[in-house]
Amino acid sequence: MRVVNAVVLAATLLATAGGTSMAQDKSADATASVAVGPQYDTAHVYVVPRRRGPLYRYCHRNVRRYQVPTSCVDNHPDAQQDDWRAVFTPVGTFSVLGFTTPIPHPFGLERTGYLVTDMDTAIRLAKANEGDVVVAPFKDPIGRDAIMQWPGGGHMQLYWHSTAPNYAKLDSVPENRVYVSPDRADAFVRAFVGFSQGKIVSDDRNASGIEVGRPKDTYRRVRIDSTFGKIAVVVSSRIHTGAR
Repeated sequence: MRVVNAVVLAATLLATAGGTSMAQDKSADATASVAVGPQYDTAHVYVVPRRRGPLYRYCHRNVRRYQVPTSCVDNHPDAQQDDWRAVFTPVGTFSVLGFTTPIPHPFGLERTGYLVTDMDTAIRLAKANEGDVVVAPFKDPIGRDAIMQWPGGGHMQLYWHSTAPNYAKLDSVPENRVYVSPDRADAFVRAFVGFSQGKIVSDDRNASGIEVGRPKDTYRRVRIDSTFGKIAVVVSSRIHTGAR
């Protein structure tokens, strides 16, 4: 991922040459699916960028752990900004970033990156489902990126590659956790289900608090499945998430 000044979209959406109206475009987007697959989800990890420091150790520790042909891929779109590596494993992909300069806000808040089939459609679909574009789409060396914020404050990256990648399916699909307050949980679930074209698998309002480090309590846990993968929505105003 390349961090650059976000480019604000200047053009408005126009009707197609065939005379399709804006209302019809919006309707088409509302039922579109821009997800590719959970093997393209990337968990974002920010570390100190010294060559033999935490970034290097983090990548290669995972290579040793899984005992499979994984790779740490160097990508230096701007050596004065960040050192980026991808770590591929059979249970998920890590996007590991080490900034050589202060991390520009809001980068670092996003927990996950999702590959989309079309960035413009993804942005329209996100906006139609209460998403807020906090970093407008910008170009990187291999495609485009954007940062979304959902009701409740959850951030995520959307990314698109000019040449479609082809990753092997995962041995098992990891569960991404999103932490939201009780006041915004329903809004987040509604928004993300609409955007992802997913479904609510379960909505347990008395899940065991031991799952989140509170063995004497219960909490609400909503599980969502979509082509993007799995999400567990942790609903509580008493959970420390380790946020920056």
